[in-house]
Amino acid sequence: MKIPQMPLQYYPFLNQLIELDNKTIEDMVQSLKIVQPTLELEELTKTVASQVSTISQERISEILELLIYLYYLSNKYEFTQEEVINFMGDFLQNSEEFTHVNLNQLERFKHRLATLLESGGFLYPLSKAANVILDNEIIFVRYGFKKPGIWENSGNYAVQNVDPTVPESEKTFLELAYQWRRETRGISSTNKSSMHPAYQQIIGMGKAVIPLLLRELERKSGQWFWALKAISREDPVPPEKRGQTQEMIRYWLEWGKQKGYKW
Repeated sequence: MKIPQMPLQYYPFLNQLIELDNKTIEDMVQSLKIVQPTLELEELTKTVASQVSTISQERISEILELLIYLYYLSNKYEFTQEEVINFMGDFLQNSEEFTHVNLNQLERFKHRLATLLESGGFLYPLSKAANVILDNEIIFVRYGFKKPGIWENSGNYAVQNVDPTVPESEKTFLELAYQWRRETRGISSTNKSSMHPAYQQIIGMGKAVIPLLLRELERKSGQWFWALKAISREDPVPPEKRGQTQEMIRYWLEWGKQKGYKW
């Protein structure tokens, strides 16, 4: 079968499914079985969050977004659920970003994914808007972009849609980050993606963007380690923790606080 590329913005969400405890996953599965379907992702997230108290509403929203993307795959490429799960398993095994995942974790991930997909089948209609999702509409929500709702199939959004109160340096960062995500979508090699001109321009902005990069890390996006190291010329992550995304994020955030950065 034809294998599509996996968008980079979903990498942190995959780590969440791997690292969450079994009780949280069980609670999510149960909540998806009883929740009333809605066309509003925000409302759906709130409803599930009311049933699952062990993780934040933001984390729940990210997992639901990932499920919507996977339903999109099954629809667009005519995949069975089993093929989607196998695709994700193959992706984890062959991606440099997930070399820390062992075989037991991989099997646990595939089992979790299967149960979530089975219980959340009503999310399928949301995948009809996946062309918007793949144009990073959901990413824009987190970066303060003003935009129509998920059901308005309005395509790409220009950087001038950023909230006008956002500083110019942050707007530049958002524009470059969006360009980088869009043009490196599906590149699993961090070394290759970090050589993209937009990523290099972000590095060229210097220490002014360190708080923005730390904010991205706090949102569980582990794609900015290279930029932080290049700008700060430091690496607070112990050698034994390299490759463990969540641990690397934790060390960098602690480093940022010690240096007095606010984000």
